[in-house]
Parts: sequence; structure tokens; C-alpha cells
Amino acid sequence: MAAGALAVVALSGAVWASTGDGESGSATFTSTPEPCTLVPWTALEQHVPNSSPPVPSETGPSATERYAACEWTEPQQGTAGAETLTFHRLNVAVRLHLDGVKQAEAEYDAAWNGARALDGTSKAAGGSLHAEAPIVIEMGDQAFVGYTTLKGPLGEAGTVTATVRLRNAVITVRYRGTTSRLGKDGSPKADASKALDEEAARAGAETIAKGVVDALSNCADCLSR
Repeated sequence: MAAGALAVVALSGAVWASTGDGESGSATFTSTPEPCTLVPWTALEQHVPNSSPPVPSETGPSATERYAACEWTEPQQGTAGAETLTFHRLNVAVRLHLDGVKQAEAEYDAAWNGARALDGTSKAAGGSLHAEAPIVIEMGDQAFVGYTTLKGPLGEAGTVTATVRLRNAVITVRYRGTTSRLGKDGSPKADASKALDEEAARAGAETIAKGVVDALSNCADCLSR
């Protein structure tokens, strides 16, 4: 698993991952660049190399929150005559809590508790979902990753979710993928797909999350004065 040395402190039921410097500072984010611009190009080339142009999305801003996301998707149809196809989907979302860090901490804690509650195997629509216990990682002010495997009619799909809190921002990275055997026409065969290698998928999600954290950390104009 891709996880460094951690200092984890339980505090009022929450889990805090130390970066060595404590909290990242008292200033908070008042804005953020579009998520489509936050992921380093080198990470996109490595982890979603054949994606279509990114698709941005956002919800209407409120007095207390700003939310925006971006998704990159590769084709699920292979070339006729090819034997296999590896498909990736990447979604990056950033939510700013304009009313302070405590609200961002509450969102992070809810995500952590939700990931812990999923631990194990459960029935899902048309198949089953297996979720491994989330792992705290050293990134931002708080961070963890979780891995789930969904089994359905076409086989398996694996998803890594990295959740990071940086000041009053919560960053969510979802990196999903499968490798499928193809029919003669290039379509995936039923019950023949396999989830991405877990270690490689975790490394990819963490690399992307770190790139987003670094880009947001370096946005001086995004911080309150």
C-alpha cells in the first residue's frame, strides 16, 4: 500500500493525519482555480492517457460553499481485433467551506466515517461491492484513501477514493478502472473485466491528489488576507 509514516491522533472521534507542520495556516481559501486546471498534465498523461476532453461541472454558489468538479473519461470501446482494453475514469472535486475550517473538518470526518462503515462486502445493484478499510495518508491537513471493488455483469471495476482536507477546502479524487477482454468487434466481453491493480491504482490517486493539493497551496490569490 502507498502510505508513508503517519502520526494519527484520535480527537473527538475524528482522525487527524499529521503533515509534520500541523495545520497549514490560519488563512482560508476564498476561491479556487477550476478543478480541470489543478491536475498536472504529467499525471493526466500517465493515469488517463487516452481520455476525452475534460468535462467540468459545478453547483450554484451559496453564501457558505463553493463546489466544482472535473471528469476525465477514456473510451470503453476497444479497437476491432484487439484482445484487451484498459479503461480509466478520473473525477476531481473541490468544495470550499467559506464559513470556516470547522465545517471542512466536519465534511472530512463524515467522509472518513462513511468509508469506515463501508468496510466489508455488501450486495449492490446487479452485483456486490467490496470495500477495504480506509487508510490515513500524509497529505494536506487531513487525508485518507479507500479502495472498493464492484462486481457486476461485465466483471470487476476498482475505484480508489482519496479525500484530503487543506485548510477550509475538501478535495475528493476518484480514480476508477478496469481491464477487459474484448470480443472481435472491440466490445468488452461479459463477466471478463478485472479491476485495476490496487497498489497501482492507489499510487495513481495519491499522485493526482498531491498534484491538486500542491496547485491549490500555491494559489496565493485564492487565500484570504
